[in-house]
Amino acid sequence: MSGYTVPIMTKVGEVAAPRAVYSRLNLVGMILAGAVMGLTVALRAAGLLTGTYGDIPRILLPGLILIVPAHEGLHWVTAVLLGVPRRDCHFGVYWQKLMPYFRAAVPVPVRSYRVILLAPGVVLFCGLLPPALLTRNVAWVILVGMAFVAGVGDYYWYWRIRALPRGRWVWDKAGLVGLEVLVHD
Repeated sequence: MSGYTVPIMTKVGEVAAPRAVYSRLNLVGMILAGAVMGLTVALRAAGLLTGTYGDIPRILLPGLILIVPAHEGLHWVTAVLLGVPRRDCHFGVYWQKLMPYFRAAVPVPVRSYRVILLAPGVVLFCGLLPPALLTRNVAWVILVGMAFVAGVGDYYWYWRIRALPRGRWVWDKAGLVGLEVLVHD
């Protein structure tokens, strides 16, 4: 959108994390994915889900191929809808950790940034939950779990910025594992 103007601001801090945080987030994601798989198998064994155990491996790779780009794309859509110029919305992959990401290359008000962080998880989870509940099929349940697990990093950063006051702006500054926190001059 044209008209997105960033006021003159001063850096007042950082919400930083060690680079190792991405390894930890991957580990948490794997643990949560394992929990989803275990719960799915248990629910199927109890007769509460339809489908076969063979549906599980058949949905994993296609699910990842669909969920991950959809998740990052929803960050982009949300940022653009909240006024971040398209030219300042970037995708990338942190290859050492095999983590795709979206980043706004301009400061964003903290309230908008929180929405940008959580929108993909909420939209995908809420979009996939009704078919999972209606069909009670293991494949849909796995997709719901994948939609939740895909947002682990977003939930982490939301938690890290939860106490920032409304008047702050945050910036996903390239090279910083974290966010610069800015305030109007």
